[in-house]
Amino acid sequence: MLNGFFNVAILAQAAGGTNIQGALSKVLGLLMLIGFVYGVIKVIGGAANYNRDPDGAKQSIIAGVLIAAAVAIMTVVFRAFGIDVTGMTIDVTGF
Repeated sequence: MLNGFFNVAILAQAAGGTNIQGALSKVLGLLMLIGFVYGVIKVIGGAANYNRDPDGAKQSIIAGVLIAAAVAIMTVVFRAFGIDVTGMTIDVTGF
């Protein structure tokens, strides 16, 4: 049982490469994918509950849109404050 756990842990360390930038790129890619899926689920759930609780459904839809669009929103905010985002990469190829 533990042998399989250690194999997975070693593979997880090797996936990002040896540098911290590659590892952070993989983590950000994973968070982006999870956040997008969660945001879409929140929007669909809010639309499904619209007849029962219109106010809660509207809040759920707005929250889902903000969660799903978080990467685009943060890119706009970074550019508005003059932070260069052209060199940043988010690696989603390994998923």
